[in-house]
Amino acid sequence: QNSLASACIIFGGNDHGASEARALLRDTVLVDRLITMDEFGIFGRSELHVHKWQLGKKLGSGSFGDVYIGKDSENQEEVAVKLEFIGARHPMLESEARILKHLQGGPGIPKLHWSGVAGGYNTMVVDLLGLSLEDMFRKSMRKFS
Repeated sequence: QNSLASACIIFGGNDHGASEARALLRDTVLVDRLITMDEFGIFGRSELHVHKWQLGKKLGSGSFGDVYIGKDSENQEEVAVKLEFIGARHPMLESEARILKHLQGGPGIPKLHWSGVAGGYNTMVVDLLGLSLEDMFRKSMRKFS
């Protein structure tokens, strides 16, 4: 319900029924702006935004939600955008953002660019760091020394 209130789906200029839209959007990131089918990539273009960050490729997911690469529309800087459905059973992203804000400026701590709610999702935008632990594990032939 909250997600649908934050976005509108347009199919060739016609509104789509609410129940059909819910089914289509069940696993879709909703953001603070109008979303068209063209923007979902059906017509070869994807432009989902969370405030000033354009969402790109999905980098990973876990029990917390999903992580996407994002690009700042003002300076083209790449960031990581973490999204957690606001109705998650065990929401953790808000606490993570609060802790990260407290640790800002420490060595190895990514910069917190923004956190809050966007389109029915708890959202956190941070510096894009190197490979994930999972990627490093795969790259090292599934062995850490």
